[in-house]
Amino acid sequence: MNRIYNRMNRKMPNRLIFLMIVVPVFADSSKPPNFVFLFNDDQDLTLGGMTPMSRTLALMQDGIYLKNFFANSPLCCPSRAALVSGRYPHNYVSSDGSGCMKLNVSTPEFYNHTFPVYFKDHGYTVGAFGKLLNPTGTPACYHQPMPGVDDYLLMCNSDRYFNVSLVNANGHYISGFQPQDYLTAIVGNATVKFIEKALQNDKPFFAYIGPHAPHYPATPAPCAKDHHFLLRQQLPLDKYEEELITELFRDRWRSLLSVDDLMMDVVSMLTNHSAMDNTYFIWSSDHGYKLGQFCLPREKHQPYENDIRVPFFIKGPDIHKHKSLSEVVSMIDVAPTLLELAGIEVHPEMEGESFASLLTGKEENSWKKDKHIIEFWSQGDGIKINHYVDGPNNTFIGVRLLNESHNIAYLEFYENIVGEHEFNIEPCDYELFDLTSDPYQLNNLYNTPNMDRELVKELKQYLHQVVLCKGSQCHQHILT
Repeated sequence: MNRIYNRMNRKMPNRLIFLMIVVPVFADSSKPPNFVFLFNDDQDLTLGGMTPMSRTLALMQDGIYLKNFFANSPLCCPSRAALVSGRYPHNYVSSDGSGCMKLNVSTPEFYNHTFPVYFKDHGYTVGAFGKLLNPTGTPACYHQPMPGVDDYLLMCNSDRYFNVSLVNANGHYISGFQPQDYLTAIVGNATVKFIEKALQNDKPFFAYIGPHAPHYPATPAPCAKDHHFLLRQQLPLDKYEEELITELFRDRWRSLLSVDDLMMDVVSMLTNHSAMDNTYFIWSSDHGYKLGQFCLPREKHQPYENDIRVPFFIKGPDIHKHKSLSEVVSMIDVAPTLLELAGIEVHPEMEGESFASLLTGKEENSWKKDKHIIEFWSQGDGIKINHYVDGPNNTFIGVRLLNESHNIAYLEFYENIVGEHEFNIEPCDYELFDLTSDPYQLNNLYNTPNMDRELVKELKQYLHQVVLCKGSQCHQHILT
């Protein structure tokens, strides 16, 4: 009987999370490992987003938690493109501003070079359920979502949990308004069915699970006057706006209770087939979220910790247990790591680096990365609850430096940028934050007496080298 994942009466807090579950190699070491990847939508870390998923969190406790894992872009499609391709979003920026949040991800250049293709080429059956890229501007709702995906059930519209238009190999259908039509239930039931079939056929599998939760409508910080233009013009939140934010906070947590149920059904299925010992579990999110910070009522779209810092857990065969790591890792590093864990050669076009050796302890001191690149292209004027949350001068690039001596964010904001090769013009705003003394990024140090000009010069040079790099040329910068 299909699960409905109705948790509205459960007396416990809710939680938001992007969960990537990788199913480890079976006890029979001659078999390749399975992978289950749960990737939530708008999952934050800094707002307590892990709290509701108590059982999933308990499941991951005997694995590894990456304390400094970052999204490369604080927006859905760019972050998801980085995940599946292992490349920076700037590789796919369209010249005319069209596409999936200004990314051209509908061409063979993109979808023929993603990790599902490489898993498929090495004998895996690959399933994708829920939200993979974004419905608008991608081919996901017109034909097979991308090469390498064998079985799928994907969203064709967004911002809803009922009455959802979905597509699978048999065509389109629209869900209803009954409890069994709840999107997380549909995604969970399709995922469990796919895994069961793969286990019965003794076939190695990769299951991508993309719930929409806790994305809106998963149903104050001081205003910053020395920040970039979009924040400078914000008015204080009024009582009505504060009440809406509080309601959304509760609903975001509630929406994740069903995701927790989904995960337990996956665990039950694997346990019943004696496959738990051969499974990697990974848990993360595409980006974070804001609820009132910087007088922005709700959204992402910014380069701050709320938007880019996300959870990342992994457990499985040969993975350290009960350990947390402080190394800087970002979204583009996930695909190479998955391939290495599966024993698949990492494609040279991938710009991320595998951190598998960190997880197993084989080369614990080999990871030298201490910088993380942030990229975002304005989606145009965006208004949420009477506040501008995006605008034409909200295109930005930035770098986070995080090591034993520094915890710095350097950011550049541009106006009316469309193509990818225009970052040689003068930015309209600069921001610099020392997160050791200012963890909430309230005090912009750029052009103040506290600004380290030599460090800013180095970060600017590094940023402009990497932000337009392509393929293997990026590797000479990533670990330096």
